[in-house]
Amino acid sequence: MQLEQAQGTQERLAQAERVLEQFGNESHHEFIRVSGQEGEVQQARPLEGVFSPISFKPALHQADIKLTVWKRLFRKVLPAPESLKLDPATAHPLLELSKGNTVVHCGLLAQRRASQPERFDYSTCVLASKGFSWGRHYWEVVVGSKSDWRLGVIKGTASRKGKLSKSPEHGVWLIGLKEGRLYEAFGCPRLPLPVAGHPHRIGVYLHYEQGELTFFDADRPDDLRALYTFQADFQGKLYPILDTCWHERGSNSLPMVLPPPSAPGHLTRAQV
Repeated sequence: MQLEQAQGTQERLAQAERVLEQFGNESHHEFIRVSGQEGEVQQARPLEGVFSPISFKPALHQADIKLTVWKRLFRKVLPAPESLKLDPATAHPLLELSKGNTVVHCGLLAQRRASQPERFDYSTCVLASKGFSWGRHYWEVVVGSKSDWRLGVIKGTASRKGKLSKSPEHGVWLIGLKEGRLYEAFGCPRLPLPVAGHPHRIGVYLHYEQGELTFFDADRPDDLRALYTFQADFQGKLYPILDTCWHERGSNSLPMVLPPPSAPGHLTRAQV
């Protein structure tokens, strides 16, 4: 009996090793596809049984192991969070920046600002001062309880004058919330997103060379939940963009925040 248990345990350990090897070879887009199979942003179903070094439930499936491993390790293999600040030279005149250019909200009165080419003059947008033209990058934006917001990335060459053309065809990749109830991805056409609850913190992961931009519900640091992925052939420098949307006479005046990076817990693939 003990010999049979040991053999079964050995087989399942080998299975787990194969899953971990696959994890190291697959892109984060595969993680999103698998983790979203049962309702896009649903939690992984719990594994059955109690595990110890000598006890594994015979009904344990590879998909269960794989998804659980991904859920626990994916955050750790992301790049260290970027430390971003907003660029006042790009901010729409209604936007007020504070706390070292890490907080922005839409005010009621326009600020006196020079009308330079890089400034948005219609859409209530502001860019981060740092852009990316290669590599893997991760950052977070706190949207709190705002009823309307948009965020993502924009090509540095995209027009900032007039109403922002919110589509990948115009070099803009965004998701957002409308009227406190409709989450959507700004593709062609726009796509409603089945988001569970109301995330207060959104994670953004850019893999430039792989052409993937992924948004996460980042309220729980160790359980990132994929919301949507854009796939594109990125060219030129991309900048993080925040759109506070109109203040709606004060009802949507809550800020958007670039929080300081929470560095602990991030590892490179080689360290995992």
